[in-house]
Amino acid sequence: MLDKITSLLKEQKRTQKELCTFLGLNQVAFSEWKSGKSKSYTKYLPQIAEFFGCSVDYLLGKEQKGQPQREAKR
Repeated sequence: MLDKITSLLKEQKRTQKELCTFLGLNQVAFSEWKSGKSKSYTKYLPQIAEFFGCSVDYLLGKEQKGQPQREAKR
């Protein structure tokens, strides 16, 4: 799932910092997610989906749509 988040960041030309700010987290949290030290991102799935304008199912790989449904407000 983190691969999906990283891909969406790149596709939407957004940064980890923007995502962390949206979630009210510091960038260390994202680094811990990427390194596998923490899986706390699971409790933020609805907010992450909102940030990207997609569904939680899309993030989890249950929806196969190639693009998110809409872009969230910045």
